[in-house]
Amino acid sequence: MKLIGKEKKYEVGAFDDLKADAWALGLLFWDVLTFTCPVHAESLEDMINLANAGISIAELPNVMGFDDKVYQGFKEVITGLLTVDAAKRWTVKQAHTKLQAICKEQKIENPAPSPEYSEADFQPFFAYIAKKKA
Repeated sequence: MKLIGKEKKYEVGAFDDLKADAWALGLLFWDVLTFTCPVHAESLEDMINLANAGISIAELPNVMGFDDKVYQGFKEVITGLLTVDAAKRWTVKQAHTKLQAICKEQKIENPAPSPEYSEADFQPFFAYIAKKKA
């Protein structure tokens, strides 16, 4: 699928952090599901050059052997997150909502929390993030 044409130009510093994080999450999901990376760039500048030249990403392969409904759901999430046009790219919340629906439909439940860590262990981090957002 063609994600961007040559008419759109990107440059260093022109990225929205949250949209860039959504893109990175899409790459991470792809990697976890396929053990490969759909885009190869050695640096931010290389990625910008790819975006400006026009990036094509192949269809997500179903190497994990998911049934068709689960595969289509994952493909929809990853395609949404890997949309190069940031205005059309899914948010992390959209991806989370779709993944929750997939898990609910497939009756997949989160494992019990690890006894090693509790939410309180992460409170300083959450407080730091909240302060940064404010």
